[in-house]
Amino acid sequence: MIPEAFAGGAPVVALAGSGVRDLVTDGVNGLLCAETENEEALARRLLFFTEHPQLQRSLRARARQTAEDFREEAVVRKAIRLYNKSIAQYRREQARPKESVWEFTV
Repeated sequence: MIPEAFAGGAPVVALAGSGVRDLVTDGVNGLLCAETENEEALARRLLFFTEHPQLQRSLRARARQTAEDFREEAVVRKAIRLYNKSIAQYRREQARPKESVWEFTV
């Protein structure tokens, strides 16, 4: 549900539970409350959000950007870059001369 909210330009105000922190960065694309906080803390965060229009604009823009980052095409591009980087690193390591376990001196 969070990616869909972001795609619509809606920042998220949520409890920082499992998985939520992977998507929502407090003060960047949404607002988080600690898992142990209660509904009053969540209500305070919501009220804070509604009272700060500049923050709303900033969070909305970053929410949209976050949604773009999670689009299938963007994720595939990132995965391909990671694979290519890993392959290049592997090839560099294979091209290095191996140190001999046996050293002979005369």
